[in-house]
Amino acid sequence: MSIKLILLQSGEQIITDAKEIIQNETTIAYLFKNPQKVSINKSVLSLEEVEDREDSNDKVQITLGPWILLTSDSEIAVPSSYVITVVEPIASLVDLYNEKTTEKEQLPVGSNELEQLRGMYSMEQLQKLSEMYSPEELEELKKMYFGATNGTDDQVSSTED
Repeated sequence: MSIKLILLQSGEQIITDAKEIIQNETTIAYLFKNPQKVSINKSVLSLEEVEDREDSNDKVQITLGPWILLTSDSEIAVPSSYVITVVEPIASLVDLYNEKTTEKEQLPVGSNELEQLRGMYSMEQLQKLSEMYSPEELEELKKMYFGATNGTDDQVSSTED
């Protein structure tokens, strides 16, 4: 296959590089490569804003995020019984998917924090964060979300009860 928009039984819309897994001339599963969940947010307008609008087209914001947040797997097999339909995505969604997955592949590896952020934010969003906060504020956010660090990214602490 290629890049497809897939509607799952759960109601989730996934954009992914999909391949069919065929057995005895029947599709038994799909292999999703770099699957991204499509989130659609309609803009909310007040009645006055609706009346003032010149165009009648609804505006929507589309965001992509990892389908399964807590995995490092880039390929996931999904039974065909879990898939409702497979369709061609619109060109702008394909462009967004390509941008998101290309950025993810280009990020440098080495920092645990960066690894955790890889699928959560685009490079553009990370750049905006760095512009919004001072280095000290970013360090505080880092501590809040990733715990206190002692100068090395490779150490992981754990406690046992």
